[in-house]
Amino acid sequence: MKFTKTSEYAIRVLTYITSHNDREYFSVNYLHKTLNIPYKYLGQLMHEMTQAGFVVSSMGKKGGYKISPSKDSIYLFEIIKAIEGLEKFNQCILGLPGCSERNPCSVHKYWKEFREQIIKMLHDISIEKLAEDSNIKY
Repeated sequence: MKFTKTSEYAIRVLTYITSHNDREYFSVNYLHKTLNIPYKYLGQLMHEMTQAGFVVSSMGKKGGYKISPSKDSIYLFEIIKAIEGLEKFNQCILGLPGCSERNPCSVHKYWKEFREQIIKMLHDISIEKLAEDSNIKY
């Protein structure tokens, strides 16, 4: 299982902004150049993250984006849910239609256990926790 590019970029941007909180705001252009994320894609993503309440924006020459002060912590689960949704966690790992508790595929019970562990991990890891890692790569 892998995150979508959009979720990957969202986690990278939020972690970067959190770990560099000495700056007031980050422009899309600055983030684009620093994190090597396509400019147009990043602009759309920042709009989505503003709508989700992860960041706040400010217009003007010194404007840009910063972590929302109303968010105590942002957990990976919240980001994945807002950016790409949780549908892939409920789909059959083998891609079989109709796989369910009542009609399980051969891997269903193992995927269910693994899925529950992944969801727990996503609930447990905050952006702040990721930003504390001194060896982090963006």
